[in-house]
Amino acid sequence: MFLTERDAHLTRVYLTLPQIALDDLIFVWVMGFYNGALTGLVRYGGCLHYFTLCDEDYQPGGFYRRYTVHPLSAEQIAFAEQMHRDFMRFVGLHGSFDEEGNPLVHDFTGYAPENTSDVFYSRYPQEDTSWEDAVIETTPVGWFPLFR
Repeated sequence: MFLTERDAHLTRVYLTLPQIALDDLIFVWVMGFYNGALTGLVRYGGCLHYFTLCDEDYQPGGFYRRYTVHPLSAEQIAFAEQMHRDFMRFVGLHGSFDEEGNPLVHDFTGYAPENTSDVFYSRYPQEDTSWEDAVIETTPVGWFPLFR
């Protein structure tokens, strides 16, 4: 299972939460990716939320992943939206979706000009998880499954 230690507690509680239908979510940005989405942003109920992997398992013919959906404060939304704009500008469009939830690119095109990703990663170091840690501390509003 590809779960971080900080996310492990979510595995124990997500099934006590309501399941959210995929039709009720609009994907905005997949922030973390490893053989599928790990973390990102979705619109749910008209508001921007953060999602994070909380459970996964391999089954014959594929595997499933389950994600918790966390509300964001106005300050966290502003930060997430700026981070996403900076990602698209300095890194690329991959992992980003339009307002209807359709991917902006369908393959590994859409990268920003070479050498500009350093600008993004200097502003948002991968080692600094304080923003995500604060979001994960909020009570999730529900969970959703993805299957491969």
